[in-house]
Parts: sequence; structure tokens; C-alpha cells
Amino acid sequence: MKNQQGASALSIMVILFLAASILTIVMKVAPMFFDNMTIAKVLEDIGAQTNIAELGDDEIISAFSKRLTINNVRDFDTKKIVITRDDGLLSIDVNYEKRENIFKNIDAVASFENHFETKVQ
Repeated sequence: MKNQQGASALSIMVILFLAASILTIVMKVAPMFFDNMTIAKVLEDIGAQTNIAELGDDEIISAFSKRLTINNVRDFDTKKIVITRDDGLLSIDVNYEKRENIFKNIDAVASFENHFETKVQ
């Protein structure tokens, strides 16, 4: 008859260390993606306005910024918003990069690209 043995103290510590590391990374990286989902939704909502063609670039950026504040998206640089108007087409691009420190000199970097386009009269 063989004796059964459980996990050693070392294997339990390694498992706990890995679980804590994964949890830390998820807790630091997930908010970046949630913020981007909010930014994409705000961009879609701004573009869905019926008077979007009548608004100037500054008014669009101001409305975008206000909605981000309402949705609790902090530290977003509105200089990342690029608005172009070509041949009756209004395009709004929000391309940016977020960096989050994980541990000492280890950072997580995520790049996001959001685009909206509509025809204007």
C-alpha cells in the first residue's frame, strides 16, 4: 500500500505567487480596456448626434471630454482626437497608447484605435 502525499510547502508557495502575479496584472490591465470600451461608446454616441455636421471641431472635442468625465474616464489627453472632413465625410479618430506600471521597471502597454465615420451634407 502506497502512502499518499499532499503538496509540499514549496509548491503551495509557487502556486500562490503565480496566482498573486496574475491577479495583480489583471487588476492593473483590465481598467485600461474598460476605459477604452467607454471611449468607443462615447465616440459612437457623439457620432450619432443628428447635428454632428454643424458642430465645430472644438465643440466635438468638448462634448467628447464632458462625456468622458461623466463616465469617470480620467487622464485622457484630448489631443489624441483627430477630426477630419473630406468630401462630405466626417471622420473622428481616437488612437492612443496606455502604459501601466506593473512592478518596478516592468510596464504593460496597450495600443487602442477607435474610428468613427459619417456622411455630412
